[in-house]
Amino acid sequence: MLWTALKQLVFMILLYLFLFGCSSTTIHDENPDGDVDLDLEKESAINGDQDALDNEKDSLIDGEPEELEPEEDQTMVDGDISESDSEEANDNENEVEQEIEIEIEELESEAEEDDTVYQSNIDPYLDGGLTVYNMEISEGENNAPKDMTIYTPLNTGKYAVVMFHHGFIMNHKVYSGMLTHLASHGFIVVAPQMYPPLIPIGVMSSAEEAIQASQVYDWIKVEIENIVGVEVDLNKIGLMGHSRGAKVSWTHLKNNGSADFMAVAGLDPVDGTGGPGGTETRVVDGQFSFSIPALIIGTGLGPSGISPCAPSGDNHIQFYAASNSPAWHVVATNNGHNDMTDDNCGVACLACSSGGNKDKVRQLFGGLLSAFFRFTLQDDIAAVDVLSDIERAPVSITVESKL
Repeated sequence: MLWTALKQLVFMILLYLFLFGCSSTTIHDENPDGDVDLDLEKESAINGDQDALDNEKDSLIDGEPEELEPEEDQTMVDGDISESDSEEANDNENEVEQEIEIEIEELESEAEEDDTVYQSNIDPYLDGGLTVYNMEISEGENNAPKDMTIYTPLNTGKYAVVMFHHGFIMNHKVYSGMLTHLASHGFIVVAPQMYPPLIPIGVMSSAEEAIQASQVYDWIKVEIENIVGVEVDLNKIGLMGHSRGAKVSWTHLKNNGSADFMAVAGLDPVDGTGGPGGTETRVVDGQFSFSIPALIIGTGLGPSGISPCAPSGDNHIQFYAASNSPAWHVVATNNGHNDMTDDNCGVACLACSSGGNKDKVRQLFGGLLSAFFRFTLQDDIAAVDVLSDIERAPVSITVESKL
């Protein structure tokens, strides 16, 4: 029994030394700088103050926790977006808003482009390529103040308008070829019959005709869109006339001002007094008071013959001289007063000298008018060069301008 008790005592001593020897070695390995108070550690272990030892070991192993700013710590705990993340989100949101604004601007720009007036891009001396329909309107139809033909493109688009006045006792329909050519380049051409053709007796004066021309203009502003079936730009209207019709056009401008029209053209204009013994007032009585772009087309044979149809002193020369800048003066040197009309002009055209070759003269007048109104009503800047290009003209011409 004694031997057995002695062995047990020795075993307990060895066990005690082994356990506390290992505990001391471990602490030194974890804290090699010797910051731990070993005496305190041993005393704590011997005295059974195990809680103190555990607390000290936890402090050494885990280290002192770093103090965090409350807001930062809370942000990390709650998973909220940091300040940098918030700025990035705002940047992304701004980029999306900018992209949306750009898309809206592009859509608005496309809508504006779709709303602009049609612009031709074909040689003015050639057919413009649009399908043209000749609409016959009777006086009283849709409140029309006169019988008229409307030459309108059928192609979808928005078109400028040109108002045309025929010559003395002329039928408005004999200008069909020239006016169809003009319409094919993107214009709605309104050609009223101001009084019965071929009856020289009892014809209203040019001053009276100008008053009725104002009624036609007022009708165009109200009714034209309801008739033609395409969009109309009523802010882009041009005015033109042949022979006495040119005088009517310029009288209309003098009576009403030029604000209603963006351009005016005269086709071998005549500023007569109403024939022999006539007392009509001339429209050219000095420089015109308005300065809208003007195209004056004259003919070399207009002043010729026993009874000239465009007599010297009352023709294109005086109209051009009275026009303000910008103005163009083109003269078909070898052609006559009515050579731009259709071949079926008949008796009305027999009284005037003709140079023949009417198909080429119609092409000249149609091309010059297309170029002029494309420049003034369609904003086609390049088209204006055609007016002074002698080489491109289908017949012999002279040109001068005020720019």
